[in-house]
Amino acid sequence: MFERGCTQPEVAWAVGVCLESVRRWRRVWEQEGTAALRRRPAGGRPPKQIARWVAHEWPRIKKGR
Repeated sequence: MFERGCTQPEVAWAVGVCLESVRRWRRVWEQEGTAALRRRPAGGRPPKQIARWVAHEWPRIKKGR
């Protein structure tokens, strides 16, 4: 949308985010290009539910049960 000349408020309205997010995206896009805007895996610890599943179910799966 930036390449097509859309304004920052137009982009914010079109994708349903705040103007500050669009400003940040534009700055990253201008400095690092389109690849820098791709989604990245979430960092940090996995949610507790996943950690519990891994602790209890993964050993069974590894054994083939």
